[in-house]
Amino acid sequence: MGKSVHLLAGTTALLFPLCLFFQVVRAAEPSGLPPRQSSYQETPTSMAVRMMEEARRKEQEIRKREEELRAREERLNVLKQELEKLSRDVDKREKELKDSLEKRQQDDSKEEGAMAHLAKLVEAAPSEQGAKLLGGLEPETAAKVLLRMNPKKAGRLLASMDPDKATRVSQALIKGDR
Repeated sequence: MGKSVHLLAGTTALLFPLCLFFQVVRAAEPSGLPPRQSSYQETPTSMAVRMMEEARRKEQEIRKREEELRAREERLNVLKQELEKLSRDVDKREKELKDSLEKRQQDDSKEEGAMAHLAKLVEAAPSEQGAKLLGGLEPETAAKVLLRMNPKKAGRLLASMDPDKATRVSQALIKGDR
């Protein structure tokens, strides 16, 4: 019995100043309401119980907030991974487009060289032979060759061609100017 009395006395001695402190703090808070006149005075034990309940409630609030933050962090990590994947995809497609454009420019350059060479050959040939050669090409291709030639020589070649073929080549020339 002696030990429990000392323990109770020690606990009361610790809680009593704490209770007084909270009563002073409470009295100092502006509440806008007149102070309560109550015959009930909170005991140190009831104050300790109330404080412990409030501490538990705040601890639960903190845990809830921590859970919410963890959930948000997980969601942000998922979004970050998705964004990184999309970024890699965009980079990959950009590289593919650059490679494709470069290849097309090389092909266009080769085609341009071939067209220029063909134009020189046709220009050097006699008109009848040049007309026969151009007559065997698609109208669009023949028009591209004629555009690379001296206009006077191109006119003579066009005049030497079959009239139907010359009309189709002329139409391709007009479409090519647009």
